[in-house]
Amino acid sequence: MDTNIEKVSGKKGVVIREDKYGIEVLTMRNGYQWSGMPMDAELIDMLEQAIVEFKRTQASSASVPGGMELSAPTILPDGSGFGILSLPLPKDHWLYAEREYEEGALEPKDLPAPILTHALRQQVIDAIRYAVRSATNCGKEDDFDPDALVQNAVYALCGPYGAAAPTPPVSEDRKDAERYRALKTGDFVVDQFVSASYGWKAIPTEELDSAIDAATHEAKP
Repeated sequence: MDTNIEKVSGKKGVVIREDKYGIEVLTMRNGYQWSGMPMDAELIDMLEQAIVEFKRTQASSASVPGGMELSAPTILPDGSGFGILSLPLPKDHWLYAEREYEEGALEPKDLPAPILTHALRQQVIDAIRYAVRSATNCGKEDDFDPDALVQNAVYALCGPYGAAAPTPPVSEDRKDAERYRALKTGDFVVDQFVSASYGWKAIPTEELDSAIDAATHEAKP
């Protein structure tokens, strides 16, 4: 069965027709002259995909406000698509704020007082590396969001918002101190217990007391 589909608007028109000789697409843009192109089903599908992608690209470029950048859109099989819009930071963003110093201070005012020690140095390094890698897509994106980097650092250091704080580990010294206190309140010979704990070696009282004092002053979980 022959097919003839015609779309005409003013001096422009498109015709797709199929007969025993095959498929042909004709176009007109001056009101009187038609140009034909032999086609087949596969070429029709490719032409349709190319038109969708072309229209998406044209529409995206026209709709991007000044100063913004849009990545090349990705076209999905159903004809829809998506792209990544990059917006410039506002001029009053915290990243651009000038440094402020207290009189005579070496460090800027925006540097907070330390709340961690170097005992957690490696954990902090790992958290910051995670934040940078996440915000830059593992170094693949130069144009990254500084606010996203900050949020990733907060997540890596503090965990999900609202989650219970992790319980700090209890050291062996703390456990020994707890055992020592329990033994002192019972009918045990502390000196014998201590000697057994240390392999029946003579332990100076000062050394034992110092270890117990240090352990009992640890923060309780």
